[in-house]
Amino acid sequence: MRPAPLIQDSLLCRWFFLLVALSALAALQGLLVPRWPRAQDLPAALLLSSFTKAGLNPNPLTILPAVRSYERSLSPILGWKLSDGSELRIVHGSVRQRKTFQASFLGRDQPSLFLVSRRLDIPAPGSAAGLIKGRPAYQTCLLSGSAGLATMAITAEALGKAADQQVAGPIDTVKGLLGLQPTRKFRCILVSLRSATTEPPAVKIWRDILASVSSTVHK
Repeated sequence: MRPAPLIQDSLLCRWFFLLVALSALAALQGLLVPRWPRAQDLPAALLLSSFTKAGLNPNPLTILPAVRSYERSLSPILGWKLSDGSELRIVHGSVRQRKTFQASFLGRDQPSLFLVSRRLDIPAPGSAAGLIKGRPAYQTCLLSGSAGLATMAITAEALGKAADQQVAGPIDTVKGLLGLQPTRKFRCILVSLRSATTEPPAVKIWRDILASVSSTVHK
């Protein structure tokens, strides 16, 4: 008489099939009712402190409202006017699909973020130069990379590759396998600097901004 192992095996099989069924239902729900992307609020006070320490003398501008839709989510858009008169805008953005994971899609229909006449890799690789509201501007997207370093990119191809290289934690990995969340998160911090004149913003100020944002948000 050894019924106990048979009972245990039966219970294990039931649990296994239950987990498989729940995983399949979660995956089906993700296909039929995809989750909306969700941006995270940025730490405005910490960013202000970091910019001040970098000698940028920031004066806060009006915070623009958050945006949320089926395809794209933006946090409240933070802004500062710097000592040289240039205007800095920073926002956390998230999109649902890989093909729309690019700076131009994040900034669309937002005049303070939308860069036109874009030229890539200026003033540095991963950045772009162009015009925002008719004045010269720089723009990039920052996302966390390996060893706590931030990756800079603009295009869907470059940002998609950077997202692929991000290492998910064990909990996120399990959720992805069960279909409870996407296996890739297409989100980054969009940074835009608009000049106060007809000349491009100072490259040093741009570099100081990116270093401050990276050390504050990605540390």
